[in-house]
Amino acid sequence: MVDHDTARKAGQDPTRAAALLRAMAPRLVRERSTAGDDVLRELHRRDVLADGDLPPDLSASVRRDLLADTLARDPLPSLRALDLVENPDDYAREAARLCEAMKTLARRGEAPALLAAITTLARHAQGKGGRPGPREEHALRAMRAVIEKEHLVPVAAALLADVPHVRDAAHSIIVFAGSPGALALLSAREHLHGAPNLAVFVATFKETGAAGWPLLLSALARLDPAREDLDANLAEDLLQCIPDRRDPPLVDHVAKFLSHPRLRRASLRAYAAVVGEPSRPRLLEALEHPDDGVRLVAISELHRVRAVDETVVAWIERLLAGRGGSDDLRAASALALGDATPPNRTRALAFLTRAIEGKRGLLATLRGDGGEESTEVLVTIARALLALDPREGVRIVRQKAIRADPQLRARLGALVIEKP
Repeated sequence: MVDHDTARKAGQDPTRAAALLRAMAPRLVRERSTAGDDVLRELHRRDVLADGDLPPDLSASVRRDLLADTLARDPLPSLRALDLVENPDDYAREAARLCEAMKTLARRGEAPALLAAITTLARHAQGKGGRPGPREEHALRAMRAVIEKEHLVPVAAALLADVPHVRDAAHSIIVFAGSPGALALLSAREHLHGAPNLAVFVATFKETGAAGWPLLLSALARLDPAREDLDANLAEDLLQCIPDRRDPPLVDHVAKFLSHPRLRRASLRAYAAVVGEPSRPRLLEALEHPDDGVRLVAISELHRVRAVDETVVAWIERLLAGRGGSDDLRAASALALGDATPPNRTRALAFLTRAIEGKRGLLATLRGDGGEESTEVLVTIARALLALDPREGVRIVRQKAIRADPQLRARLGALVIEKP
């Protein structure tokens, strides 16, 4: 509507001002431009121009944006109205209008309203128990037209930006979309060159499942660890997305990062995931790396692939007999002993029994390495004991609990309760 106060201040009659503005419109319609279309939109918004005064394409665009605005404010009334449309031809027309508005919502990153619309169309596409008819086909067609990579990239970008009010809805849309969602998520992540590691990207991409696996291969293939401009954070995020399943085509694309200082940990874990038990030689080699983080990955992956054999047990004994390594590394190593291979279980049980009792041996004592383990490491040793031999483990853990401080006693007591 024309601003009456502004018109009066300018010494003009509002009706006359509106007439002057309407007189400008035909020229703007004839000589189309982006700026001119913006003026026409504003005149329409102020009720100076009617729908029929606008070019057909601009009129359709205005109606689309108005519906998108309505959905963004509160999607339920419009979607409930669509629920009531049963005639297939009428439904096709309304679904097409909704589809265009949904594309606008996607472009704006308005994930909550977009999710509500997608959910409604998905429900309509399922029908009411019978064979799909024209109405269901129109709903499915409208939904599929929106769930495409080009429309979902802004939604993925909003997810990666971790905007609180859109995060959950954006996550649901990307996962629901499958392959287009995974492609949009990857595209949005690649455009954030130099960004820090994004846990939300890794978690969401993993949830896309098999739809994202081929994309990982192509994305890793494009990265060269030898280049100075390598986006190491992106590479690490991609490596963390590698699923725990053998995948020969991925092996070379993962292995090329094993010598990269920044990416050793992530690439080693990914390498073990795609290679499986044959990764054992590489993991054994990594146990001797000076970086505790690399060693932690190595022992954790050897445990995961059930390769805690005589060589690994001997390495764990050497580690735990001294004071070297972080508590995380020591705890993971102790836990791995709980899954020692059958020929080594008796040896592992004997060592863990000495370890929980604080008996490190004469050499460790002479070196001054005979101190008590941390609470977390001792609790993990207890878990490993109980896994190896529940009955004997309960006896040993109870004895340790009697002599332990109150905090450790409570933790050990809880474990024994779990293993009556």
